[in-house]
Amino acid sequence: MSQNKFLKCACGNCGGKIEYPAEGIGSTIPCPHCSWPTELTLEEPASLVAEKSRTSKWVLAGVLILFLGVLGVVGALLIAPRLLKKARATQSASGALTTPVPVPAVQTINDFSISKVSIEKAPNSTLVYAAGALKNQTDKQRFGVTVELDLFDARGAKIGTTKDYVPIIEPRAEWKFRALAVQKNVASVRVTNVSEQQ
Repeated sequence: MSQNKFLKCACGNCGGKIEYPAEGIGSTIPCPHCSWPTELTLEEPASLVAEKSRTSKWVLAGVLILFLGVLGVVGALLIAPRLLKKARATQSASGALTTPVPVPAVQTINDFSISKVSIEKAPNSTLVYAAGALKNQTDKQRFGVTVELDLFDARGAKIGTTKDYVPIIEPRAEWKFRALAVQKNVASVRVTNVSEQQ
């Protein structure tokens, strides 16, 4: 009785099964089915082949998802600036966005010079103030001086007004005003008028 062990492999060309003695492993023979030169190798177990197939499918799916994600990000980066520019142009044309007229660093109204006005938040509070300085440019006292301001949101739309009052400003003196802004979303302010009692 023969003690030879036989192994099996598949032809790389036609897939036909080839049975051969174990000593023939690694040699190349013509396939008995299609005559294609075939190297005699160990056939992998079916469970290992199925596992490799499943793994390759998941790897392929992961690579595809990653590719689509990168493509989406690149597309968004290319398209977003154009869409934003178009939206701004549409809003400007419709008047939905308005930007307050730029105010010079120092402005003069009714012989009062006004420094740049800023938004100040009170520490440990939700209160917001429009703060600046008003200087009497004349050589006479000014009585009952009121500064009036317009309030704007981040888009430049007017959202309200505020004012502050001082009973007297001496000649060539400066008054530091702080007008309370009750609107929470104030982004900028502009002085619209300075008046005094006659």
